[in-house]
Amino acid sequence: MHEHVVPRSAIPTPPGKPPYAPRVGIEEVIRELRYTADTYDLRSVVDCTPRRSPAELEDVTCIARETGLNIVVATGCMKEQYYHSTRGTVSAFWAYQLSVDEIAEVMVRDIEDGINGTTIRAGIIKVGTSKDRITSHEERVLRGAARAHRRSGCPITTHATLGTMGPQQAEILLNEGVDPSRAVIGHSDLNTVPTYHEGILRRGLSVGFDTIGKERFDYTRPETAGISRYEFEKEQYFISDESRLTTLLHLVRVGHVGQIVLSSDLGEMDQNPTTLASWGYSYLLGKFLPQAGSRGLSEHDALQMLVQNPRRILAGA
Repeated sequence: MHEHVVPRSAIPTPPGKPPYAPRVGIEEVIRELRYTADTYDLRSVVDCTPRRSPAELEDVTCIARETGLNIVVATGCMKEQYYHSTRGTVSAFWAYQLSVDEIAEVMVRDIEDGINGTTIRAGIIKVGTSKDRITSHEERVLRGAARAHRRSGCPITTHATLGTMGPQQAEILLNEGVDPSRAVIGHSDLNTVPTYHEGILRRGLSVGFDTIGKERFDYTRPETAGISRYEFEKEQYFISDESRLTTLLHLVRVGHVGQIVLSSDLGEMDQNPTTLASWGYSYLLGKFLPQAGSRGLSEHDALQMLVQNPRRILAGA
């Protein structure tokens, strides 16, 4: 329910320093996804990069064709940090020039006609907010997404940076009339405080345990976003899959299995050599879930989170 299937370009590095690890290409992604589909009966993937370029959408089409997978693509836009003023692009970014209703219009066009002038239509709306705050630009995008959802029936999924602002995202979406059964607050597994999840679940929305396997990761501070991404400009985080699993099992035990979806948010893998770098797209199905089963997660509950909940969110079924 929350992956990225088109390989990212290499991150800039200081002069003379080689990349930490080579970036995979389309061929490697196809091979990995085909293996996961054949081995674990994977059938559908939600690609959560919003409003991909026509060239990237061609890559997604190629991956879907070569793997036989149904790949759902997204409209929407990411958090403001990706368009920070230090890059000089905030005022030029499409979503930040528009009113709430105009943002909704762009998203509806992507859903009904095709993304970025293509004929490839979005099947989900992706939006995001910053660490510990929702900026005015981000709130406008959230409200635009909600109105696009109401017009089109398209579901919403979010990026909640480092497991923050999820309940606040939920409140904004509900204030705009979003059907809570069709919305996911993402990256909730980065927060292990039970009241955080309760603030989302009691409002009827689902939580995304969608960074499974991403135990070590970097966070670029907003004040340096987009200028360069050297190590000294980053904060590093570690959240173990053991802590994710403990929180997940607690939520299942107290009756929230119908409001949880699972994924890995795969993009970069090199910082996690024993999880995502070793297993790729098959880590969730081939490694994490067997561990969850050994801790008491039933096959019935696993299928609820992997199949039935996504079906309801994506199709309203």
